[in-house]
Amino acid sequence: MSESLNPLIALAPLAFTGPSRSRYEYSRLEFLVEGNPVRLRGGDTLTVPIGVAHTFHNPTDASARFINTFSPSKYVHYFDDIAQLVKQGNINPQTIGEVMKKYDTEVVPIA
Repeated sequence: MSESLNPLIALAPLAFTGPSRSRYEYSRLEFLVEGNPVRLRGGDTLTVPIGVAHTFHNPTDASARFINTFSPSKYVHYFDDIAQLVKQGNINPQTIGEVMKKYDTEVVPIA
């Protein structure tokens, strides 16, 4: 299965009755936003404003797929840099802190 994003632009002609009903099993993620737990399932959305403390995790035994958008776009490369640390086997609090500083990000203790 491809992990890429595959958008679909569709046209529903006049009087189109729709496809057969179906259901899909989607990923599940749990977020902590300003100390408040938020559970998301497939199709749910969450917006975290700039400057709001947050984290997330996957509470299941399967990989979770999700779409994440960033503003400003420089944060896309934050995860590239963290992945590079993992690949190099050089992930520790100091190296993570250096990457976070590069992206104007800081660790916020959970209250």
